[in-house]
Amino acid sequence: TIVFTLAAIGLEVYLRRKDVDRRAPVDASMYLIDNEFYSHVDWWSTDSKMRALRAMTPTRATYFEQVLRREFGPAITPKLLDVGCGAGFVAIEMAERGFPVVGIDPSESSLEQARNEAARRQLADGLVRFSNGAAELLPVQPNSVDVVVMADVLEHIGDLPKALDEVARVLKPGGIFVFDTINRTRWSWLLTIFALQHLGIGGICPPNTHDWSLYITPDELKQLLAERDLAVNDLSGLEISLSPSLITAVLTGGLIQPEQFKIGNDISANYIGWATKKME
Repeated sequence: TIVFTLAAIGLEVYLRRKDVDRRAPVDASMYLIDNEFYSHVDWWSTDSKMRALRAMTPTRATYFEQVLRREFGPAITPKLLDVGCGAGFVAIEMAERGFPVVGIDPSESSLEQARNEAARRQLADGLVRFSNGAAELLPVQPNSVDVVVMADVLEHIGDLPKALDEVARVLKPGGIFVFDTINRTRWSWLLTIFALQHLGIGGICPPNTHDWSLYITPDELKQLLAERDLAVNDLSGLEISLSPSLITAVLTGGLIQPEQFKIGNDISANYIGWATKKME
């Protein structure tokens, strides 16, 4: 049964999505994704469906921090705009590392959870704050932002060129764009769509949490960014260590540890990187 299911879903993917090109807006008929899911989930609870995403946060944040400390130097602490911040996983982590952050998200319920968690951790409002807004139309002045962060966001956006137009618009010349997303490969489909969504392994990815047609190849992303005077400096794998403890945690609904994630060279599924906006 599983073999036939896999074959049927694979054929459907091929027939419906073989012509997807993320360098152009993707028509809504080409994908099915439930971004409203994020407005109805409890992000911060121990048994949350977001627990895997939360466990990835320290690895992401460490990569971002290392890039920013190196590129801006010890005398400058850049200000961050976290686009699609959700309930503040990355924004709060970066604020705790000393970076001023503004988080932007279209979900008011997610933002409320972010504000509550920041208050619980006694983070000053001047260090991290959260506002309503969409990636395709950021409520931010042109050339005003040191760093734009988009973590686990790009693969949820149908009009990717428009969102990246906004990234380029708000970044200062010489500003930095840090991001992670998911590659559009057979492996990423097997792992994130078939295993986690269709089979429901671990209960961490309900159906339509992601759509393979919105995944982005590194070449597509590089071209989109280059067209907006953003040069990619690095792409690395955001890898999962498939250890017995991780498999047990996923299958039993247990706590997933941050140590299960690492930066490596395998970009066949999740990958992370950074780009610099051209100086004028």
